[in-house]
Amino acid sequence: MPINYLVNNANLGSETEPVMVAEGHRLVLAAAQEIGCPIAFAAARKDLAAGVREVLPEVPVMPLERFMLPPWEKNVD
Repeated sequence: MPINYLVNNANLGSETEPVMVAEGHRLVLAAAQEIGCPIAFAAARKDLAAGVREVLPEVPVMPLERFMLPPWEKNVD
């Protein structure tokens, strides 16, 4: 299958900060240049989307909503 676009989905779950998405973007950009493939967008949690747009103004951002939590992030009483 041909690759038409790459997507930056750099994240560390609930510990992700906009700067981490920007750091991941630099890696995805290097890969994109290496294989000659454009980047479609950066994906980020909905609550981080505005911050990611600030640090990556040249890249479209797709806000994502998490529906599942890993067991270690669930409240256990």
